[in-house]
Amino acid sequence: MADNIIISEQRARDWATAILAKVGVTGQYAAYVSDCLVHSNLRGVDTHGLVRLTAYAAKMQHIQVGGVKVVRESETTCVIDAGSQLGPIGGSIAMEKAIEMAKAHGMGLAVVRKSNHYGTAAYYAMKAAEQGLLGISLTNASPRIAPWGSVEAIIGNNPWSIAIPGAGFPVVLDMANTVVANGKIRTCLREGKPLPDGWAMDKFGNPTNDPLAAQDGLLMPIGGYKGVGIATMVDILCSVLSGGAFSKDVARIDDPYHPTGACHFFIAVDIARLISPEALRERMAEYVAMFKGVRLKEGTKEVFLPGEIEWRIEQDRRKNGIPLSVKTIGELNALADRLDVAHIDA
Repeated sequence: MADNIIISEQRARDWATAILAKVGVTGQYAAYVSDCLVHSNLRGVDTHGLVRLTAYAAKMQHIQVGGVKVVRESETTCVIDAGSQLGPIGGSIAMEKAIEMAKAHGMGLAVVRKSNHYGTAAYYAMKAAEQGLLGISLTNASPRIAPWGSVEAIIGNNPWSIAIPGAGFPVVLDMANTVVANGKIRTCLREGKPLPDGWAMDKFGNPTNDPLAAQDGLLMPIGGYKGVGIATMVDILCSVLSGGAFSKDVARIDDPYHPTGACHFFIAVDIARLISPEALRERMAEYVAMFKGVRLKEGTKEVFLPGEIEWRIEQDRRKNGIPLSVKTIGELNALADRLDVAHIDA
């Protein structure tokens, strides 16, 4: 049996839309969510792709949601209450508002409260880059990091992304503040694989290769105390400024009975107010040439700019389809059975 099953991009979108409809997410709201998840699969970030629909659907079956609304705004800023809708809904609306403000006034900043897991940070930053703007996207998350020297998790891994138009492809940094995102821990747990060294600690602060112990323990911050500091600042920017939940008040994505309460922070900047689009392309081409022209160490064939590997994967998957593991297909089909939807590989 093949290790992977290939699903076309359109099939992935249609299937996600059918699943979402069964849990009451339709129209443009469903389009936001399916586009966000499929975008992750296209870029090879499968931990944040269609596999998230199981948790998203479970949450929508148990929580009460309201409408997304702007509760405060100026020419260049706004605060959005997402009404506990799925994260890609409030997130997409907020970044669209930030882009609109940037085009009109040079810059837009939008913060969101009462949201849920919003997928990959890059999805939103890239929305701006695709329109020739600089995009920045941050979100807080449920606690998985302890203050340096503590064993009590009170800070999320709180991912963030910066995207800028490039020469041929956008340059996109997308990272959490832990060595790996918790989605990779879940993948190892789901597939019965041990964790590589340095990914996580147990609840006593000891390094562990056991994904189950890691789930009840701590994620390893990048750069030690520096990673803790970055994650803390992301939490403050997202939650304190929006008036939303922070630290232990943010629920886990796999808790179906409570809204996550996640908060997000978005910035869009009209780069044309700083440098012309033509000059930007020329400067970025120069930068890429400099970056690619470095001396390589033995055994290395090429160096990559942030987001370049994902961009290459996306070009291939748009053409040839999205490979999903047999394990993932099984989980998605089990979800389809529960909701009376055709199998994704049907």
